[in-house]
Amino acid sequence: MAVADAASGLPRGFAAIAAQERELGVKGKMAALQQAIGDVETEDKYQQALGLKMLENQQKAGLKILELDVKALDDAKKKNAVTYNYLGAGLVETKNKESGQRIGLEINQNDPVVQEIRNNPLLVNNFSQTGSGSDSRMLSPYARDLGKATTVTRVDTKAREEALERFNRLSSQIAVIDGALNVVDNAFSPGSFFSNAANNLIVPLVPNFILRPDLDQANTIAILNRAFADLTRGDAQIGGKLSVQGEKWMRDALAQIGDPAKFLKNPEIAAKVFNQRKTDYMNELYRTGTELGLFDRNIEVTTPPTGTRNDPFILPENSKDRAALGDYLRSIFGSVSNQKATVYFRDSKGTTGMPIEKILNPRPEN
Repeated sequence: MAVADAASGLPRGFAAIAAQERELGVKGKMAALQQAIGDVETEDKYQQALGLKMLENQQKAGLKILELDVKALDDAKKKNAVTYNYLGAGLVETKNKESGQRIGLEINQNDPVVQEIRNNPLLVNNFSQTGSGSDSRMLSPYARDLGKATTVTRVDTKAREEALERFNRLSSQIAVIDGALNVVDNAFSPGSFFSNAANNLIVPLVPNFILRPDLDQANTIAILNRAFADLTRGDAQIGGKLSVQGEKWMRDALAQIGDPAKFLKNPEIAAKVFNQRKTDYMNELYRTGTELGLFDRNIEVTTPPTGTRNDPFILPENSKDRAALGDYLRSIFGSVSNQKATVYFRDSKGTTGMPIEKILNPRPEN
């Protein structure tokens, strides 16, 4: 009986212990659930950060994704509910077939238009960078990287067609410039000019320019007049002012090239005016590429000197920049037939002439 009395409270005790265990179990499960929820939230944040990092890396690699909801795209693909609309110049719009909602906008890197614009020699040679990190520099010493492009990308079909048409018109203007340069070059004795169309460089190579004695000047002037008329008409079709150099410069330039008879007598002016006009078109050509979403840097180029005594190449004081200029000129002047021709440079000590052969084979500095 004593044992029975002593054990009489055990069922209640066991019941209390069981209740406490159930409560602890529920709390434990709740804690595990909360932890799991927290882990999911953390993972979502991590995935979001990872996605943003991937997009950033893709942009740096030139694989620019304008707008893309990766999760929505994956979900739609699993349901086989994705439609793709081509908006022009390589831009593809992705939509959810069921809801019609836009998932993203992406540049197709293999699109022929994208490849053609990005591989344009004029843009590659003048607006591209080489190296990475602290060793990164522009291929052309006359280009400046001003940071990330601030141009608003055109994302509707009509606007992209207009931008692509503008790109083609600008390319036509550049072709007119190059054609006129050939006319001027052919008007003088062989070797009077060195020109490199892809690098926007034309350099008068001899001090005394002599018009070819067999030159049909009347026909040459007529051809140049047509070229100038084409440029003026093309500017009107493109619409508006092309550069920040201002209306005064435009008036001065047109006045200089408006009289081809005088123009032929001063090849230095011919070279400089053509280079300035071409530089103007090149900058606008590249900016149009950023409007199409094909370039993501704000890069501008300036007009290279003609390398004459009146317009010499400027030698940078910084040794790295000076070496870069030397590499650039050697890569261009290697095809010059008359390597005895003189090109002029200016530094803090003044202006001096240097034969091209010395530029191509410089002496090591002490």
